[in-house]
Amino acid sequence: MTNSEVAQRFLRGIPGHTTTLSTDGQTIWSYGVAIARKTPDDARVEMVGAGTYYSRTTSRHRNIVRGLAQASGISIVEG
Repeated sequence: MTNSEVAQRFLRGIPGHTTTLSTDGQTIWSYGVAIARKTPDDARVEMVGAGTYYSRTTSRHRNIVRGLAQASGISIVEG
């Protein structure tokens, strides 16, 4: 499974993981740190920790989630 597939599973509410990115379908973690969660109504994605420094890889993970959410028409909230 690729990181993009994990992010797609997150957006669909399905658990999945790679060695560095994982989701239970409601929250997605990069290296064990929550980077995004879905709102209870699944209408929006809240990006966790806006303004926080992240490693290059975690920043890539966040950008994958953000890009796929936007492409799917899901609103993003920076939190």
